[in-house]
Amino acid sequence: MQRDKFLIEQTKLDEGWIPMTIMLNFKMLAALSKNVDVILKALETSDLMEISEDKKKIRRSPKHPLPEYNEGYRKAQEARTVYVKGFPFIDTTIDKLKVFFEPYKPFETIVMRKYQDKDKVLKFKGSVFVQFETFDTAKAFMNIESVKYQDTELIRKWA
Repeated sequence: MQRDKFLIEQTKLDEGWIPMTIMLNFKMLAALSKNVDVILKALETSDLMEISEDKKKIRRSPKHPLPEYNEGYRKAQEARTVYVKGFPFIDTTIDKLKVFFEPYKPFETIVMRKYQDKDKVLKFKGSVFVQFETFDTAKAFMNIESVKYQDTELIRKWA
């Protein structure tokens, strides 16, 4: 979220509350469900999120604020982020990547690297950035022999 300018601006409008109508504009959430009641039911037990009394808005719990995004935090994120290449350019999805990286948990995010072709269509570059929860888990991943080269058994399992 720290780089999502739109979402940051939305959190400033109403003490952090974001209407569900806005949240449903996010493709990944809408892909899970477009039914607000289903989404709110899933969030009821969350420690990180709160639901407004009228059940029309959500926000991050003030008890669990986002860390301050500064140079130190950025460097810590960078230290636990790994670049992995060699994935197929076609038919690779974030869901497939999550399954692929499941054995190497815990990770926080996977970012698919994309470029815009001459027709202004976004295309996958075949590489990702994976941000692990800790530096040690990132280092452990990097020490796995089969992930050191793009033509290894690990990537072959994917194809």
